[in-house]
Amino acid sequence: RLGGCGEEIAHYQYARGHRPGSPVTHLNYGLALVALGRGEEALPHYQEALRLDPTYAKVHVAQATVLEQLGRGPE
Repeated sequence: RLGGCGEEIAHYQYARGHRPGSPVTHLNYGLALVALGRGEEALPHYQEALRLDPTYAKVHVAQATVLEQLGRGPE
């Protein structure tokens, strides 16, 4: 088990329901999913965070990292 990631997932699921317009919540939820090896599931959360704040650099980095890990990075 990865240092409480299950609890983090539950926390971010709750936060998403109560703060759906928060790019920070979507970023953190995506990061927790990646920590659990669920990078593909993180991508929609990164996309939503970028829709809410297209200038959020941390999301751009997180998304690029996951895409690279999935073999979908730039060639």
